[in-house]
Amino acid sequence: MSFFSLTTKLQTNMKKHSFLKYFFLFLLAFSNLYCKKSPAETLEKEPTTFRKSFLPLAVGNTWVYVDSLCTNTDTTVRIDTISIIGFRKNKGNVWWKFYHTGRSYGNYYELMEQNDSVYDLQYGEGIGNTSFAAIEYIPPQGDTIILQTTQGGDAGLWKKIYRITQPYFVPSGTFDSCTMFYYHSGQTHQWEVIRPRIGFISFETQNDSLYPGQLFSLRKLKLMNYKLK
Repeated sequence: MSFFSLTTKLQTNMKKHSFLKYFFLFLLAFSNLYCKKSPAETLEKEPTTFRKSFLPLAVGNTWVYVDSLCTNTDTTVRIDTISIIGFRKNKGNVWWKFYHTGRSYGNYYELMEQNDSVYDLQYGEGIGNTSFAAIEYIPPQGDTIILQTTQGGDAGLWKKIYRITQPYFVPSGTFDSCTMFYYHSGQTHQWEVIRPRIGFISFETQNDSLYPGQLFSLRKLKLMNYKLK
């Protein structure tokens, strides 16, 4: 074989290897570009610092209630469930998404907790419906205190917070060191009981009739089972 033929063959082989090299690099870059998750697909790690808070927060926490509704003409009983189904981070805060099967004014809502104080995500009335955090629940700071907050984004609301000194019974058991929150709006009265580190163990909603002394309806949710992380 002549020197010229050997040189030509060598150059041809080098071109082939160079082409294969750049083709492989192109495939690698293409694969990384399309296999890389977008920011929207990247999952954030769930915080675990709220699992032993005043209201324990973790995705998967579930509370099951016996839900009874009594009216002047009828009584119905069913099972109701509240679950934490997700979370999101916004401006340094962690908002937890709740799903309540029997909630009469929207099944989904979001709560956030800071230093054992629990906030509800509300939307103000007006241009843009700006969202804000409304404080809803705090640990008792004495036998009885008053908490000023809002309802529905614009209506002022005052809650009375009571420290329950006696054991509180519900179908899932008897709990001590409970806190009751009472408030009313018009003819509607609401009592909510939280057992710290467990969650809501009781809800009661009483709707009075427009006629004095007459009851229109009474709904009670009593904790019968729960699962916490």
